[in-house]
Amino acid sequence: MLPQNPTAQDHVNEVKKDKMIITSLRSTVNVGGGGYAYRGDGGFGSCDYCTPKTICEMAMILKMSVHLSGDWSIVGRKGFGELVSALEFHQLLLQYCEIHPNGKYVKQNYF
Repeated sequence: MLPQNPTAQDHVNEVKKDKMIITSLRSTVNVGGGGYAYRGDGGFGSCDYCTPKTICEMAMILKMSVHLSGDWSIVGRKGFGELVSALEFHQLLLQYCEIHPNGKYVKQNYF
């Protein structure tokens, strides 16, 4: 079971503990709009609420790409399932924080 305020490593450890693997990471530009899917011999599942920061950190820990969910045109990307590297995702989040009117709040509370 995850702690109350889980870190990216907590999410990774919880999935590995159950002998599962994380198969995909996704995030919207909205706070809390991210999540991941996992599977293993025992079945499959998902986590549907993660901050963009958590998804970014998980991508770096696992050396995985991130699916951009929804519209990312504010930072010049298509989104809607577009796949980007962990580093590129981090850069897009920083761009978002500089451009979007809600970006300052996101940066203060989720970075």
